[in-house]
Amino acid sequence: MKKIIIPFAIFALFIANSLEAAPIKVWHEMHDNAPSAVNAEGILKASPNAIWETLIRFNDFAKFMPRVRESFFITQEGVDALKKTKTNHINKIQEIARLYKTDDHRLKGGKWEGFVFMVLNTPFPVTNRWYILHTIHDESEAFQDKFYRCWNLVFGNIENAQGCWYLQPAEEPSHTFARYQDSIHPGGNVPRWAARMGATQTIPQMFKNLESEVLRIQNQ
Repeated sequence: MKKIIIPFAIFALFIANSLEAAPIKVWHEMHDNAPSAVNAEGILKASPNAIWETLIRFNDFAKFMPRVRESFFITQEGVDALKKTKTNHINKIQEIARLYKTDDHRLKGGKWEGFVFMVLNTPFPVTNRWYILHTIHDESEAFQDKFYRCWNLVFGNIENAQGCWYLQPAEEPSHTFARYQDSIHPGGNVPRWAARMGATQTIPQMFKNLESEVLRIQNQ
């Protein structure tokens, strides 16, 4: 494992973000000949079941997840159609994908899978990044308030995307200890340090938005 050397200005920004987003902890792992991984963990002020019910709403991610322009479950036929398309134009790709939008095939209390189409809202020059994920959801330990979701990249115009969410009860009642792992990289000419920096800034906001969305629903 390589040591990560962070310039002072970047380190200062990392510390500022960490303090602002406390108690979310974010760190990176660098491995030879493998994508760098980002890890995060923290406490969310809602029960694991409530967090899970929101976390599986891929069709609504654009409403509350940072940097997500569009997201929804897509059928196997949609995956096949996008594999065959010759266009690189993002609007055309989205039009094709929307024809195959579907609901989740949830097996409550069990394990279930699906494909998810996503478009990221990323800053210039890394624009129009889209991809399809194969997602695996595990709520077979829901009776213990434990939930897991993992995903990997099927295809798209990004370099890498695979990771997991883990939810379990925190020590404080009706709170969740959440752990997040991801190795997404937008590809192109983006330096890996810039991708890591973007993740460092985005992930605490993702935790915060997830918690806020759960509380919003509960207060309706």
